[in-house]
Amino acid sequence: MDCGILRIKSFTVGSIGHIGAEEDRTRCSERNGDIDAERSHLNVRVCRDNEQTLFRAWQDKCEMMGVKVSRKGQIAMEQAVITASPNFFKSLGWDKETAWLWTVKEIPLGIFDYFNWAITWAEKYFGVNNIISATIHMDESTPHMHIDYVPIVERSKRRKDVYARDEQGCLIRDKKGHCIRARDSEGKVIYDYQEAPTRLSRTEYWQQRGGRQSYRRMQDDFYEQVSSLYNLGRGDIGSGRQHIEQERYKATEARNRAYEAEQAAQNALNTVLQAKNDLDTIERQKEDIRGNMEVLMDNAEQTLQRSNEEWNETIALLKREPGGPQALEKVRDMIKWRNYQCGLNALAENNPEAIHKVKENTEYLISLGQRLRNQDNSLDHNYSYEDRAER
Repeated sequence: MDCGILRIKSFTVGSIGHIGAEEDRTRCSERNGDIDAERSHLNVRVCRDNEQTLFRAWQDKCEMMGVKVSRKGQIAMEQAVITASPNFFKSLGWDKETAWLWTVKEIPLGIFDYFNWAITWAEKYFGVNNIISATIHMDESTPHMHIDYVPIVERSKRRKDVYARDEQGCLIRDKKGHCIRARDSEGKVIYDYQEAPTRLSRTEYWQQRGGRQSYRRMQDDFYEQVSSLYNLGRGDIGSGRQHIEQERYKATEARNRAYEAEQAAQNALNTVLQAKNDLDTIERQKEDIRGNMEVLMDNAEQTLQRSNEEWNETIALLKREPGGPQALEKVRDMIKWRNYQCGLNALAENNPEAIHKVKENTEYLISLGQRLRNQDNSLDHNYSYEDRAER
C-alpha cells in the first residue's frame, strides 16, 4: 500500500548554509547522486525570496523573534521532508523520464495539491511564524518538499524544581548526597514557576508536542490531516521504526543495483558460455562434415578414375571396330551438345542479354545433330552391307 512519508532532520548553525545551498541547487552534496540537473528547472520555492539564502532567512527569523543560539552545538533549525510512495505520484501523472521536457505549468496539479495540504498542515503543527522556507524538488527520484523551521518556544512560564532547606538555608541532602525535593503539607512536590522569554530550544519545543510520544503524535496527525485525504497508509504504528538516513538508504539502493548488475553480468556470462558451447558443437559438426566430404571426394575420385578407364577402353574398342571413328566423333559431338546446354542454362541465369546470341548458334547445332543422325544411318547401312558380303 502506498504511504505518506514525513521525517524530521535537525541542524546546527554551521550546517544551515550547506543545507540551503543544496536546496537552492547552488552547490550540491557529492553524496546526493540522485539529482538530475535537466529537471532542476521544475523545482519550486513556496516561500522565502529567491534572492535570499536560507542562512540569511534563518538569521532574519531569529532577529524578528528575539532569539539567538546560546551554546555551541545547539540545534538551530529543523527540516521536515514530506513525500509519498513513488507509485502515488505516478498515479497523479508524474513521469520522471519525460519530465525534463516539461515546464512548471505542465506539472500535474494533483502533485501541487498534495504539497499544498502538506504545507497547510505544517503551518499549524510547527507554527506559521516558525517556518523559514519551503521548497518542492522535482529533480530527484521522487517529488518531495523541504520545510525549514526554527524550534522556537514562545514566552511562557518555566517550571523550576524547588529543594528543601534547613533553618540556616542550606540544602538538605539524603544519605547519597542528593538534594531532597521540597514538598507541601500534603506531601506534593513544590515547583517554582518563572516567566521565561521566547527562546530557541528543540527539547522544550517537542516537549510541548508530547515529549517522548511527540514523534508518534506528529505522524498520526499528518496521517489524519493529509495522507488520509489520498487514501495513503500510515505505515507501522508503534513499531519504533525510524526512517533510514539518506546515505544509508542510498547505500542500500546502490547495493541492490550492484546485485542486479551482478545478476545481469552472470546472465551475460552464461549466454557467452552457451554460445561458446554451441560454437564448439558447430566446429565438431564441421569436422565431421569435412571428414565425410573427404570420404566422398575419395569415392568420387575413384569413380572418376574408373569412368576414365572405362571411357578409354571404349574409345580403343570403337577405334578397332568398323565405322568406329565416325561413331566416336558422334559421341564427342553429343558431349559438346550436353556441355553447351549446361552453359546455356548458366548464361541465361547470369547474363540474360546474351540469350539472343546463344539462340542464333542453336540452329547450327540442330543442323549438326541432323547430319550426325544421317551419317549414323549411313554407317549402319554400310556395315550391314559389308557384313552380308562377308557372309
